[in-house]
Amino acid sequence: MSEIQRLYIVDDDESVLDSLEFVLQGEGYQTQCFSSAEAFLQWSERHIECLTDTGCLILDCRMPGMGGQTLQTLLSQTRSTLGIVFLTGYGDVPMAVDALKQGAVDFLQKPVDQKHLLRAVKNALIWSAAEKARQTYISRYEQLTGRERNILTLLADGKTNQQIAENLFISARTVEVHRANMQKHLGMDSLAEMVRLYTLVEPYLGEICEPPVRIKRK
Repeated sequence: MSEIQRLYIVDDDESVLDSLEFVLQGEGYQTQCFSSAEAFLQWSERHIECLTDTGCLILDCRMPGMGGQTLQTLLSQTRSTLGIVFLTGYGDVPMAVDALKQGAVDFLQKPVDQKHLLRAVKNALIWSAAEKARQTYISRYEQLTGRERNILTLLADGKTNQQIAENLFISARTVEVHRANMQKHLGMDSLAEMVRLYTLVEPYLGEICEPPVRIKRK
Protein backbone atom coordinates (compact mmCIF):
# COMPACT_ATOMS: atom_id res chain seq x y z
CA MET A 1 0.00 0.00 0.00
CA SER A 2 1.47 3.35 -1.04
CA GLU A 3 2.09 6.11 1.48
CA ILE A 4 -0.49 8.89 1.66
CA GLN A 5 1.00 12.04 0.20
CA ARG A 6 -0.26 15.02 2.15
CA LEU A 7 -0.22 18.55 0.84
CA TYR A 8 -0.60 21.63 3.04
CA ILE A 9 -1.60 24.94 1.45
CA VAL A 10 -1.04 28.21 3.31
CA ASP A 11 -2.41 31.42 1.76
CA ASP A 12 -4.50 34.30 3.06
CA ASP A 13 -6.48 34.45 -0.21
CA GLU A 14 -9.47 32.11 0.06
CA SER A 15 -9.92 31.95 -3.71
CA VAL A 16 -6.33 30.71 -4.12
CA LEU A 17 -6.89 28.06 -1.47
CA ASP A 18 -10.08 26.88 -3.16
CA SER A 19 -8.59 26.71 -6.66
CA LEU A 20 -5.42 24.91 -5.61
CA GLU A 21 -7.32 22.46 -3.45
CA PHE A 22 -9.72 21.69 -6.33
CA VAL A 23 -6.87 20.92 -8.73
CA LEU A 24 -4.80 18.88 -6.30
CA GLN A 25 -7.65 16.82 -4.92
CA GLY A 26 -8.62 16.09 -8.51
CA GLU A 27 -5.17 14.52 -8.91
CA GLY A 28 -5.75 12.30 -5.89
CA TYR A 29 -3.76 14.25 -3.30
CA GLN A 30 -4.93 14.70 0.28
CA THR A 31 -4.93 18.42 1.06
CA GLN A 32 -5.38 20.67 4.06
CA CYS A 33 -5.71 24.46 3.83
CA PHE A 34 -4.68 27.23 6.23
CA SER A 35 -5.39 30.94 5.96
CA SER A 36 -2.20 32.01 7.76
CA ALA A 37 1.25 30.80 8.76
CA GLU A 38 0.21 31.10 12.40
CA ALA A 39 -2.75 28.79 11.84
CA PHE A 40 -0.48 26.17 10.26
CA LEU A 41 1.99 26.41 13.14
CA GLN A 42 -0.75 25.99 15.73
CA TRP A 43 -2.08 22.96 13.89
CA SER A 44 1.39 21.44 13.48
CA GLU A 45 2.01 21.68 17.23
CA ARG A 46 -0.85 19.21 17.67
CA HIS A 47 0.29 17.04 14.73
CA ILE A 48 4.06 17.27 15.06
CA GLU A 49 4.59 13.95 13.27
CA CYS A 50 3.36 15.51 10.02
CA LEU A 51 6.37 17.82 9.91
CA THR A 52 8.74 14.87 9.60
CA ASP A 53 6.63 12.80 7.21
CA THR A 54 6.64 12.85 3.41
CA GLY A 55 4.63 15.86 2.31
CA CYS A 56 4.55 19.19 0.51
CA LEU A 57 3.88 22.66 1.89
CA ILE A 58 2.58 25.19 -0.65
CA LEU A 59 3.29 28.52 0.96
CA ASP A 60 2.49 32.12 0.06
CA CYS A 61 5.44 34.51 0.37
CA ARG A 62 3.50 37.52 1.62
CA MET A 63 0.72 37.25 4.17
CA PRO A 64 -0.54 39.43 7.02
CA GLY A 65 1.35 38.63 10.19
CA MET A 66 3.97 35.95 9.72
CA GLY A 67 5.36 35.71 6.19
CA GLY A 68 6.21 32.56 4.32
CA GLN A 69 9.97 32.86 4.72
CA THR A 70 9.66 33.24 8.49
CA LEU A 71 7.64 30.04 8.61
CA GLN A 72 10.25 28.34 6.42
CA THR A 73 12.99 29.33 8.88
CA LEU A 74 11.01 28.03 11.86
CA LEU A 75 10.35 24.71 10.14
CA SER A 76 14.00 24.25 9.23
CA GLN A 77 14.82 24.48 12.94
CA THR A 78 12.55 21.50 13.61
CA ARG A 79 14.25 19.33 10.96
CA SER A 80 11.02 19.34 8.99
CA THR A 81 11.04 17.07 5.95
CA LEU A 82 8.23 18.88 4.12
CA GLY A 83 9.14 20.00 0.61
CA ILE A 84 8.25 23.69 0.30
CA VAL A 85 6.84 25.33 -2.83
CA PHE A 86 6.41 29.10 -2.60
CA LEU A 87 3.65 31.12 -4.23
CA THR A 88 4.68 34.61 -5.30
CA GLY A 89 3.29 37.76 -6.81
CA TYR A 90 5.16 39.54 -9.58
CA GLY A 91 7.19 41.70 -7.20
CA ASP A 92 8.12 38.83 -4.89
CA VAL A 93 10.46 36.96 -7.25
CA PRO A 94 13.70 38.09 -5.48
CA MET A 95 12.19 36.94 -2.19
CA ALA A 96 11.32 33.56 -3.71
CA VAL A 97 14.82 33.14 -5.13
CA ASP A 98 16.21 33.74 -1.65
CA ALA A 99 13.81 31.12 -0.29
CA LEU A 100 15.22 28.62 -2.81
CA LYS A 101 18.69 29.30 -1.46
CA GLN A 102 17.33 28.51 2.01
CA GLY A 103 16.06 25.11 0.89
CA ALA A 104 12.70 25.58 -0.82
CA VAL A 105 12.10 23.21 -3.74
CA ASP A 106 10.39 25.61 -6.16
CA PHE A 107 8.36 28.78 -6.49
CA LEU A 108 5.33 29.55 -8.64
CA GLN A 109 4.06 32.93 -9.74
CA LYS A 110 0.39 33.76 -9.40
CA PRO A 111 -1.86 33.03 -11.17
CA VAL A 112 -0.56 29.49 -10.89
CA ASP A 113 -0.31 27.37 -14.04
CA GLN A 114 -1.77 23.92 -13.38
CA LYS A 115 0.97 22.03 -15.22
CA HIS A 116 3.70 23.88 -13.34
CA LEU A 117 1.86 23.34 -10.05
CA LEU A 118 1.67 19.57 -10.48
CA ARG A 119 5.31 19.34 -11.53
CA ALA A 120 6.42 21.41 -8.52
CA VAL A 121 4.36 19.29 -6.12
CA LYS A 122 5.80 16.08 -7.58
CA ASN A 123 9.36 17.38 -7.19
CA ALA A 124 8.64 18.56 -3.64
CA LEU A 125 7.35 15.11 -2.67
CA ILE A 126 10.41 13.43 -4.19
CA TRP A 127 12.64 15.82 -2.23
CA SER A 128 10.62 15.21 0.94
CA ALA A 129 10.94 11.42 0.68
CA ALA A 130 14.71 11.71 0.19
CA GLU A 131 15.02 14.15 3.11
CA LYS A 132 12.99 11.84 5.35
CA ALA A 133 15.36 8.98 4.52
CA ARG A 134 18.38 11.20 5.20
CA GLN A 135 16.98 12.29 8.56
CA THR A 136 16.32 8.66 9.45
CA TYR A 137 19.95 7.76 8.79
CA ILE A 138 21.18 10.78 10.76
CA SER A 139 18.93 9.85 13.68
CA ARG A 140 20.34 6.32 13.66
CA TYR A 141 23.90 7.61 13.50
CA GLU A 142 23.30 9.89 16.47
CA GLN A 143 22.49 6.79 18.57
CA LEU A 144 26.11 5.66 18.29
CA THR A 145 28.68 6.43 20.95
CA GLY A 146 31.85 8.32 20.08
CA ARG A 147 33.84 5.07 20.04
CA GLU A 148 31.30 3.38 17.78
CA ARG A 149 31.43 6.34 15.39
CA ASN A 150 35.21 6.05 15.25
CA ILE A 151 34.97 2.36 14.44
CA LEU A 152 32.34 2.98 11.77
CA THR A 153 34.57 5.60 10.15
CA LEU A 154 37.40 3.10 9.93
CA LEU A 155 35.12 0.32 8.69
CA ALA A 156 33.98 2.64 5.91
CA ASP A 157 37.67 3.12 5.06
CA GLY A 158 37.96 -0.63 4.51
CA LYS A 159 39.95 -1.38 7.66
CA THR A 160 39.89 -4.86 9.22
CA ASN A 161 39.06 -5.48 12.87
CA GLN A 162 42.74 -5.92 13.63
CA GLN A 163 43.71 -2.68 11.87
CA ILE A 164 40.96 -0.81 13.74
CA ALA A 165 42.14 -2.26 17.03
CA GLU A 166 45.70 -1.10 16.39
CA ASN A 167 44.53 2.36 15.34
CA LEU A 168 42.38 2.84 18.44
CA PHE A 169 44.67 0.99 20.90
CA ILE A 170 42.03 -1.58 21.81
CA SER A 171 41.74 -5.32 21.29
CA ALA A 172 40.26 -6.92 18.18
CA ARG A 173 37.72 -8.60 20.44
CA THR A 174 36.57 -5.19 21.69
CA VAL A 175 36.10 -4.09 18.09
CA GLU A 176 33.96 -7.17 17.45
CA VAL A 177 31.79 -6.38 20.48
CA HIS A 178 31.31 -2.78 19.34
CA ARG A 179 30.38 -3.96 15.84
CA ALA A 180 27.78 -6.34 17.24
CA ASN A 181 26.31 -3.60 19.44
CA MET A 182 26.22 -1.18 16.50
CA GLN A 183 24.32 -3.63 14.32
CA LYS A 184 21.85 -4.27 17.13
CA HIS A 185 21.25 -0.57 17.90
CA LEU A 186 20.95 0.37 14.23
CA GLY A 187 18.73 -2.58 13.34
CA MET A 188 21.13 -3.61 10.58
CA ASP A 189 22.20 -7.10 9.60
CA SER A 190 25.42 -6.49 7.71
CA LEU A 191 28.57 -4.43 7.42
CA ALA A 192 27.40 -3.22 4.01
CA GLU A 193 24.33 -1.60 5.58
CA MET A 194 26.45 0.19 8.18
CA VAL A 195 28.89 1.45 5.57
CA ARG A 196 25.97 2.72 3.50
CA LEU A 197 24.68 4.61 6.53
CA TYR A 198 28.07 6.24 7.00
CA THR A 199 28.40 7.28 3.35
CA LEU A 200 24.97 8.92 3.54
CA VAL A 201 25.63 10.87 6.73
CA GLU A 202 29.29 11.75 6.12
CA PRO A 203 28.51 14.99 4.21
CA TYR A 204 26.44 16.16 7.20
CA LEU A 205 28.74 15.24 10.09
CA GLY A 206 29.16 18.92 10.98
CA GLU A 207 25.41 19.14 11.66
CA ILE A 208 25.32 16.10 13.91
CA CYS A 209 25.55 16.34 17.70
CA GLU A 210 28.94 15.51 19.19
CA PRO A 211 30.79 14.55 16.00
CA PRO A 212 33.41 11.84 16.43
CA VAL A 213 37.06 12.68 16.99
CA ARG A 214 38.82 12.82 13.65
CA ILE A 215 41.08 9.87 13.03
CA LYS A 216 44.19 10.06 10.90
CA ARG A 217 43.55 7.84 7.91
CA LYS A 218 46.47 5.85 6.57
